[in-house]
Parts: sequence; structure tokens; C-alpha cells
Amino acid sequence: MKALLAHDPELVVLTEFHPVRSAAVVEGLGEAGFAHLTHSEAGYGYQVLLASRLPLSGRLALDPTSYPVGGYVQATITGMDIVVAGVYVPVISAVPLKEKRRFWAMLHERAAQNRDHPYLVIGDWNTGDFPLDKESASRPFSCTREYRRMADLGFDEAWRSLNPTSREFTWWSNQGTGFRIDHAFVSPALRSRLLNARYSHREREARVSDHSVMVVDLAAAA
Repeated sequence: MKALLAHDPELVVLTEFHPVRSAAVVEGLGEAGFAHLTHSEAGYGYQVLLASRLPLSGRLALDPTSYPVGGYVQATITGMDIVVAGVYVPVISAVPLKEKRRFWAMLHERAAQNRDHPYLVIGDWNTGDFPLDKESASRPFSCTREYRRMADLGFDEAWRSLNPTSREFTWWSNQGTGFRIDHAFVSPALRSRLLNARYSHREREARVSDHSVMVVDLAAAA
């Protein structure tokens, strides 16, 4: 909890959430002023939690019987004029590729529906651009084409838009290979409000989490 609160966030997105095993985290967030919480439905893989200081409305989550893999939950932050979606895309080895591509098609559909709205979609995508987002160039990511499709839909990948040629890694394999797999995409309608996107690696280095923390700063609505 201290690691999260040290960034003084207004909204927290947790992509490896479980209602029972994460109960202490939920309690701690509530005590810290994050009174408004919602999460994706249980399916195969991890759920996604949105925890906000401001009220959330218009919740949208996937029916796990229709989308049995991955996690997705969407809500509007009251007073901020921002629609936020938290996403967890499962690793390729964990699910059938056909189901993973169906999940990606849903993400593209949501993006197309929200491109004219202030829409932020953030989380663990388990892929990235190749070769910039992978330390070893010996083997490409899976679903890089689907990742790049977000740009075709007009979305900016927040960190990459500010760091066109830089390399940082947010997760490391047991073999010591670095990957940047945690991303935030902003719609064209939200682009002008993007102030910064950065990674905090100290939590991963201290083994508080196996992922680095992603922090996205957005300006308030005019």
C-alpha cells in the first residue's frame, strides 16, 4: 500500500486482482480515501480493479461467458470527464491464441467506439512493439500486430509518444530478459491532456511487485 500511495494517485489500476486474496489491499485503499471501487468479472486469468478517490459511473465489464480470457473494466471518473478502462491481456502460453485474438478484437472495438471521447485504457498487455520493447531480439512478441492496431485507430501509446526511441523494461523473465509490457493508450480526444507518462522501477527492484509501476499524469478538463 505504501508503494502505491507514495505516488499520490487519484486513481489506482491493479491488473492482478483477486477479490479474496486482495482483500487487504482493498481495505487499505478504502482507508486511504479510495472509496469508489469496481473490478472486472472473474474469467480465466487475472481480474482488474479500478479504485478511485472520485465517484465512478457507467461501469462496463465483460461477460466472462462470452470472453473467458483476460480482464476488462471501464468506468467514467465523475468530474474529470475521463473514461478509464483497466485491462489485463493474458500471456500467449496460458490461453488459446484464438481466444486471445477475440479479446484483442474487443479491445479494438472499444477503442473505435471511444476514440472521440476522453478515453484512457491502461494495464498489463503482455506484448509491446518489437524490437524496442524487448531486451532480446531473438524472438518477437506475440500479438505485436494487434498492439500496433491501436495506433491505426488513432491512439497514442502514452509513454512511447514521449519517448520515441528510449528503452525501459517493466517486467523481467526468470531468464533475465527485460520486457516493456505495461502500457497506457490515450484517445485523440484525450491527447492534449497528457502531461506525462513514466515508470517507477523501485517497487519491482525491491520485489514489492514483479512489475514496475506505471504513472500517467493527465490535466483536468478545461
